[in-house]
Amino acid sequence: MPKKVVKEAEPVQDEFQAVDVSTKDPHTLVLLLDSNEPVIQYKAIAALKKYMELAEQNCVEVEELGVISKLTNLLRSDETVRPYAVMCVAQMSKYPVIRKSLRKSEYISSMLPLLEPDRGAVCHVHATAVVAQMAREYSGKVHLHEAAVLEPLLKLLRASEDCDVTLNVMAAIRLLIEHYECQADVIELQGIGIVLSMLSSEYREIQKLALEALECLMRNKECRQALQEADGLTKVTEFMTNEEYSDLHVQALTVLAHCLRDNDNMMALQSSGCLEKLLTIIKTSTQVEVKSNAVFAIAQAAEDKTSCDILHEQGMERVLLELLDSSSAITSCCAAITAMSNQLTTCKQLIGREGGIANLVKLLHHEDVQYRSCAVQALASLVYALPSNCKLLADHEGIEPIVMLLGDNNSLCRLYAAHCVTEMGCHEFLRVQLVSASPVVEKLSSSLKFNEPSVQLASMEALAMLSADYEARQQFSETCSISTLLELLQSPRDEMRGMACKLLAGLANNSNVAESAVEHNAMELLSDLIKHPKLASLAQQAIDQVLNSNLSAKYWQCGQLSHSNIIKDGFFDAGQARSGEKHPSLKQLLQKPLLLNRPVLYVNLQACKTDVSEDMPSEASATSVSSKETRSKSRVGKDVKGRKGKQQQQLPAATNDKEDSNDVEAPATLPTDPTLLAYIAHVKQHIQPLPSIKEQVISLAVYISDTMGGEIKELSSFTFELVNGQVQYKEGSNLIPLGAITKGLFRHRALLYKVLCDSIGLTCSLHCSQYGRVWNTIILTMDSNCVTFVVDLVYHPGRLMLAGSPEAIQYQTV
Repeated sequence: MPKKVVKEAEPVQDEFQAVDVSTKDPHTLVLLLDSNEPVIQYKAIAALKKYMELAEQNCVEVEELGVISKLTNLLRSDETVRPYAVMCVAQMSKYPVIRKSLRKSEYISSMLPLLEPDRGAVCHVHATAVVAQMAREYSGKVHLHEAAVLEPLLKLLRASEDCDVTLNVMAAIRLLIEHYECQADVIELQGIGIVLSMLSSEYREIQKLALEALECLMRNKECRQALQEADGLTKVTEFMTNEEYSDLHVQALTVLAHCLRDNDNMMALQSSGCLEKLLTIIKTSTQVEVKSNAVFAIAQAAEDKTSCDILHEQGMERVLLELLDSSSAITSCCAAITAMSNQLTTCKQLIGREGGIANLVKLLHHEDVQYRSCAVQALASLVYALPSNCKLLADHEGIEPIVMLLGDNNSLCRLYAAHCVTEMGCHEFLRVQLVSASPVVEKLSSSLKFNEPSVQLASMEALAMLSADYEARQQFSETCSISTLLELLQSPRDEMRGMACKLLAGLANNSNVAESAVEHNAMELLSDLIKHPKLASLAQQAIDQVLNSNLSAKYWQCGQLSHSNIIKDGFFDAGQARSGEKHPSLKQLLQKPLLLNRPVLYVNLQACKTDVSEDMPSEASATSVSSKETRSKSRVGKDVKGRKGKQQQQLPAATNDKEDSNDVEAPATLPTDPTLLAYIAHVKQHIQPLPSIKEQVISLAVYISDTMGGEIKELSSFTFELVNGQVQYKEGSNLIPLGAITKGLFRHRALLYKVLCDSIGLTCSLHCSQYGRVWNTIILTMDSNCVTFVVDLVYHPGRLMLAGSPEAIQYQTV
């Protein structure tokens, strides 16, 4: 029997057979990330990446399963899995919801070691891509700043030779430095020099990002200083001189434009010769945008006095004048001329001498409104406080286009055209030329209605300057409305109301304007402005001028006329103002029914030219409703129609019975006053030749008394009302001529005395008290002192009473 053989036992299988995992559930894939096997982790990451590429919603779904924390853990795992984990996050970070989760996680702090230069290029590319994506939002910038990501980024930028890594790092830095704290980090880490080195890259995208980063950094003064210390001004200028990079010259110019804002940088550019190179680029470049941006950078730099001095030394004005002939940089040239002219008078003089004003005047006719506005702005700066350039502007036929721009639809054209008019109006010979040869007054007046406060203010200033001219005031009276000006007196802006007061004070030298101002309640508006501390003086000046040009209103409101107030045609005494009562116009008085209780005295000197006003053009016309209230072309006041009934029959018709071009009925004129003219002739013949002023004063007082009823012993026994009532009834009007009064008391005698004194040049005032007493004062020189006397015209005609003495006070009150 054969021997039995025992079989040896087979070894036990202690290794698990490889299993091919296949799943369509993203939850399972996320769970597989916890595997200890790199192959499983890799396959799960690849599947997740492919799944998330399909739609944003898939990313959101996977993020909600906690994939961010698991991928963060994988950054610290096997080196074979780590790149794929970074790649997956880079894919996910394109979406805002994922970036929000990344900010809440510890991903960035775990990823920072992957930015070390000794890590692989794959990790570098995708890690920097994540940083660049997260830097898109402000909260991401803050998060990255707190994680101190700039330092490893700059180290990697210096060390890496991979173009994709460099591109991502520059994109990340470009976004990060928009946060001001990151700009400080760049300075501290000496990162500006590293960014500058990227200008020598062979890839345009990297160069472009470097320039964009520099442009952002140069908004910070400390960064501009750091760029200078890194010799960045020279490097950027050399970059611009290289025609190979011509497509990036505009961005390089933007960097330099910021640098030119600092005096130190400007001086550094000059000393290194870079400024001269920049001017050469401006003159020789064939790129329109490069020229325009370069000149605009110069314009910004010229806003500083020191920088402007440097540009002047480099002959920048002549470069600008050459470019004015080219359509490529006209607007920026005009801006640079404006800036330099605002800083240096020598620049203005040079530009004027070299033909700059002539070139700019040509641009005023350009069809492009931007060219017109820039040109007129430059002209406004050139002529400011420089008479020679104002004359050049007129010599080169600039007045007409400037005036036309006052009606332009563009607010800047109107604004700076008004400034030009203001400057030219400072000089009498140009002011006369402006007013006589163009509709400048009418254009400026229309600009008062323009819906732009700066234009309104500039137009008022120009009109105020022109109002020094007689013809300008006359044109305003005949062609313009005062209502808009009075509306500006009610503006909420102090400067607007102040300028309106100044303009009204100038225009009110014209009696028609002054009368219209009173008629349209200007006095009430000005009285309110007197309460304003900043406007009180200007408002008072306007009130004084309006009243001095409308003596009827002044006497009615103030109860006195000073020695310098000369009574002319059209003066009437309507009594004294009462509370809430408005000063009546001549038209209103003519239209009132006949009232015999208190006639209105008027002065008609129509046929007389007094010695006082002989040498100057009188702005008051003949005493008529036509000339004093309106003119046929005037819009200052309303047109006046003839009075009705008996008043119309009593007054002679106007010389022209035909209707005017505006179909306005020809107004009636007040009757002449031959008696008053005879009084004036007598005084000139018999009293004016007397040897001394005192004798003239006394003799005139006696003469007045004789013509008005003689010396009065008792006022109660002197009856004059009936006689004057008969005169008023005969005239058929509430207004009666002063010469028609044959019996008069204080009121009548004092007014006649004032009129006759003015006719022969005697200084005389007229006063009316609340008691109804009216008197005159004259000034005599006694022992080298000026002494004021009250003249007695009633009790002892010719008696001179010292002002303030008991007898003078008694005469004025009792």
